[in-house]
Amino acid sequence: MSPGGFKRSIPLNSAQLAELLEQIDKLDQHEARTDRDGEAGGGGQRLCYQNTEIPLTVEHPGGGVGRFLVCSRSISPQGISLIHGGYLHADSRCEIVLATLWSATETVFGTLATCRHLTGAVHDLDIEFDEPVDLRHFITSDDLLPFTGEGIDPASIGGAALYLDDQEVECKLLAHFLRETRIKLATFTEPGPALDELKRHPFDIVLCDLDLKEMVGEQVIQAIRSAPYAGPVIVLTGESDPTRLRNAEDAGANAILKKPYSAQQILALLHEWLCGDSDSGEPIHSAAAGEPGMAELLETYLSHVSQTIHNMKKAMAEDNFGEVRSLCQMLNETGGGYGFGPFSKAAQEAVKALDASCSITESITALQRVEVTSKRLERGVQPRRAA
Repeated sequence: MSPGGFKRSIPLNSAQLAELLEQIDKLDQHEARTDRDGEAGGGGQRLCYQNTEIPLTVEHPGGGVGRFLVCSRSISPQGISLIHGGYLHADSRCEIVLATLWSATETVFGTLATCRHLTGAVHDLDIEFDEPVDLRHFITSDDLLPFTGEGIDPASIGGAALYLDDQEVECKLLAHFLRETRIKLATFTEPGPALDELKRHPFDIVLCDLDLKEMVGEQVIQAIRSAPYAGPVIVLTGESDPTRLRNAEDAGANAILKKPYSAQQILALLHEWLCGDSDSGEPIHSAAAGEPGMAELLETYLSHVSQTIHNMKKAMAEDNFGEVRSLCQMLNETGGGYGFGPFSKAAQEAVKALDASCSITESITALQRVEVTSKRLERGVQPRRAA
């Protein structure tokens, strides 16, 4: 039994596992599994992601819980492929612990889509995630070209952005990459003026480097959060030390993009944080919209949501944890009643994140998702025409 109560699923060393994975890849090529990869666990193209010790917790449909250390094969934002030394029932609920590039861990939840027998006791598991994951947390930028946002219209990205980097050439490069967007970019090479500007004017997103001359990047992030600033903070860095990357995340960074980065990569990142998820253009229609008398109620509820989001952002800026949690819980409880299931789920996930971390900063991604989802509600219900 391995530490933490997880049983090693396949008792092979790294070399033996690598050989097994190579054999499986050859088998997949022979069987032309392209269609299958586009369905279970993958949601399209997947990237190689080999790790010999992935903690997997499985809730069996018939009752009981199994805890295993398994090997990963590949990953996409929508799912992961694992190698397991036994059979598992489809539709089993799964909890997977993934190691980030900066030596932290992220727990991801999903459902087992398929379990395919390979050889002996070895099975291939395709798990679909409940929510898309950010591959930048687990895979280096150079490997992410299939997921760098090809097709994104730069003109669709707008907002106010602040960038702090003590290298003027880096500031000019970012400005060049963003020239076709609607982003208003303010660049700074010194922390002091950048922090002063952040206190004077509202910004939709802040980007900064870690290797600054006057102040360590992690300290800058802490100062940004103390401004106070509750929006997304993105680190652009060539740093590869896992400890420093983990410290940046602990200080309040929402995402890390490794230098050198391409125009496509930075546009995809900014599109994600400023425009929402890839499906943010799809409106969320109320499932109760057709019920008698609901039109006026829905209009009133959307106004209530808008005010609640405003109050939540204010409470976040003031670091009022109790108020932020209370507002998220209220949205969780009311969203479903008005027929907005996805919005209720986003609020529920924010409450879970807050309860797990007891920190607004560490829950910022889930909180941002609540705001993004609320904007989709506004597009999902059309105002009534005046009589």
